[in-house]
Amino acid sequence: MDPFLRKISRTIDRFSMIMDGERVLVAVSGGADSVALLEVLHRLAAIRKWTLAAAHLNHGIRGGEAERDEAFVQSLADRIGVPFACRRLEPGILRNRRGQSLEEAARDARYLFLREAAESSGAVRIALGHNRGDQAETVLMNVVRGAGIEGLKGMLPVRDGLFVRPLLYVPRREIVEFLEREGLPFQEDATNLDLRFFRNRVRRDLLPHLSSRYNLRVEERLVHLAEIARRENDFLEQSVREALERIGLEQTGPRIELALADLAGLHAAVRYRIVKELLDRLAVGQRVGHGHVEAVLALATGRRPQGALHLPGGVRAVREYDRLILSIRTRGSAAYEYAVTVPGRVEIPEAGWRLRFSLVEPPRKKGFGGMALFDAERIAFPLAIRSPRPGDRIRPLGLGGTKKLQDVFTDRKVPRSRRSVAPVLADREGILWVAGICRGDRALVTEDTIRALRVEIEETPPEMPQSQSV
Repeated sequence: MDPFLRKISRTIDRFSMIMDGERVLVAVSGGADSVALLEVLHRLAAIRKWTLAAAHLNHGIRGGEAERDEAFVQSLADRIGVPFACRRLEPGILRNRRGQSLEEAARDARYLFLREAAESSGAVRIALGHNRGDQAETVLMNVVRGAGIEGLKGMLPVRDGLFVRPLLYVPRREIVEFLEREGLPFQEDATNLDLRFFRNRVRRDLLPHLSSRYNLRVEERLVHLAEIARRENDFLEQSVREALERIGLEQTGPRIELALADLAGLHAAVRYRIVKELLDRLAVGQRVGHGHVEAVLALATGRRPQGALHLPGGVRAVREYDRLILSIRTRGSAAYEYAVTVPGRVEIPEAGWRLRFSLVEPPRKKGFGGMALFDAERIAFPLAIRSPRPGDRIRPLGLGGTKKLQDVFTDRKVPRSRRSVAPVLADREGILWVAGICRGDRALVTEDTIRALRVEIEETPPEMPQSQSV
């Protein structure tokens, strides 16, 4: 067996990435990494009895280059005789996703497409072409962002039991050498040279600087750091699971209660992880940051016997003497519908939220997670805010089709206790937005937009005294 193939085969076996006889979807962009991945898995498939399919997402960003890449990947799939799945996004649609960078929007759209393509093809694994250099870049990016151990572990060899990365320990140099040796062409993506993107700056500026000035093996060392962090993170996660079983949480729907004495008896690292995990359970779709976790810990360990914090996602943390209570500020789960007046506010006591509506000029800056923007001229007024209804469907941004709202809730891991009260913004033609959960693909703000409807999520004013916002 070719040494290059043997190396990748050993990585697959080491992490039990793909079992003999399994069906595998290979993500192929047309670049060197994905072309090599498809070729290697194709050659190993005869031995391992794998069934392969190739998938390609045309992001609608690079015009003619994107069309060229799509045709090229189609030819690769045809050459080796594997099924080919492709989706084209509407040009410019990713650039209109407020609150996300273009990189983030492209990644989310790509992973959504791959999951759906795998489901359609019956694949139980999705193979990605990330190499050793990509891993080093990811770790370094997370260091710059101030990540903890969870971020230092970088990309996992296997994620969610579905995504696998057979090339994760292979330097790009070896990948290119394999392609040249085998006479296999590949495409170059011009956006990889665009220094507006964070990863490109790390790849082309920061890593070469560290390599030339500090350590010639910095890429290898960063990947080694990721391995250490992955093992230690696994240990911490195991410790958290064991601690949660020991302390015996009291959870009833969207309410979690625990004794402060149990929390105080844990190691600080485990204590931090437990609070973060509990907040993540409740604040689905919201980013729980370091400051939020530290604020809850300060509430739990401070001298005041009572107090409260209001956190993202409608989560409330309350200290009542020797107990810590985390809950979602809801007011019941009855069906509701409220007419929308622009400008104006709509109180939604069932969800514990208030929404503010206003007409604005199309903003030049990106939005944020608690806000949605719509082209006012493309809305089929009147508008209403209502609770979800049986059979509701939405056209999620980037999907290219409709999806049951209940399936969206499942995919986004929305707690069952919150699904019946999730605020749905709808016009005469259907659902535009499920607040804080899913944006539809209608009435998008573009360069041609004259007036934009801005919808902001405002938390219901706290009813408890001695409370503060975080």
